[in-house]
Formats: sequence, C-alpha cells, structure tokens
Amino acid sequence: MNKYSNEGVFSINQDREGSLWIGSNLTGLRRLKDGKFERLSIEEGLSDKFVSAIVEDREGSLWIGTDNGGLNRLKDTELTRYTTKDGLSNDDVTCVSEDLEANLWIGTTNLLNRSKGGKFFTYGREDGLKDPLVKSVYADREGNAWIGTNGGLYLYKDGKFTLFTAKDGLAHNFVRALHEDRQGSLWIIQGGKIHNLHHPRWIV
Repeated sequence: MNKYSNEGVFSINQDREGSLWIGSNLTGLRRLKDGKFERLSIEEGLSDKFVSAIVEDREGSLWIGTDNGGLNRLKDTELTRYTTKDGLSNDDVTCVSEDLEANLWIGTTNLLNRSKGGKFFTYGREDGLKDPLVKSVYADREGNAWIGTNGGLYLYKDGKFTLFTAKDGLAHNFVRALHEDRQGSLWIIQGGKIHNLHHPRWIV
C-alpha cells in the first residue's frame, strides 16, 4: 500500500508571486512554482507535518498553522516557530487571517488568539465566545473578524462578540470555512451548504 494513500489537502493559498502553497496532513507544505513542486516539511524545519492553515501577510511572510506544532512564519527562506511557550493558547492551530491593522487572528482547538506587536491575546467564554473551538476565522475589509465554530458564526466588532446561528438563517450551527468576495459579501461554508451573508440579510 502506498504510504501516502491517506494523504489529503487541508489548506491552500496563492501568494503575491503566483506560487501555489498546498498544505497536507502527512507531508507538510508544498509550493507549486513554474510547474515544479518544492517541499517544506519537518526535515526542512517545519514544526509539524500536518499543515492546517496558510496565509500570506502584507509584508510577504507566509504564516503556516499546524495540527500540533503551533504557528510557523516563513520569511524568505527563514522559518520561525510560535507555540504555547510564546503565548499561543494551543499548538493545534486550525485557521489564520490577517486584519487591516496587520494583526493575526489565529484559531485553535481551545481559544481564539490575536497576535499584535509580537504578543498573543486570547478570547474565550468569558469574553463572549461561547464555543472556543474555532474552525475558521476571517478578517474582513471593514476591520471586523468573523469566527466559525461548532456552535455558530461569531462577529467580533467594536470589542464585542455577536452570535449568528440556525435561528438567524444558517443551515445549522457548524461553520467550516469563510471567505469574502470582491463585493464585500461573506461566504459561509457549512458541510454541503453555502450561505452568502450580505448585510442586512442572509441570502441562501
């Protein structure tokens, strides 16, 4: 049996140079550039072989979330690792997004994190995030953060969390992924169903 027969793609991102970065659950990160694949995994310094999230920031650094190795920053060819030792709430990173102020929003399996000025700040139940197992996060063009969880969709705006659930028009409360289109509408992926959130109502 092929030892990679259970390999799957769990994250993908295209950088400003047109290279395609692909994260898998078994072999780390691959970059497709000029028709050729390059590999970046544990042997090259990546903290874990399971890459769960990839995002490029405004400075051109690539942020790589992993299943059990925290967060990696790839700048040029240099890798820097951030874990619970640096203030991250959990080394199981599920998603990453950059906001208008260059803060990173980082979802983990136990709390939402925000990285600002080299420090990590966490958000959980006491802050209004009732389901702190974050499945997806997206910082929109208005400076708000949208957080997908098993318990619904949260909007973080002006320092407060607002929860949207099936009662507000979602198919159910599990939110798998989020994306904003060019018109500023938020697309919500929910396990076989896709919603479009365009203020002030849901469009299915």
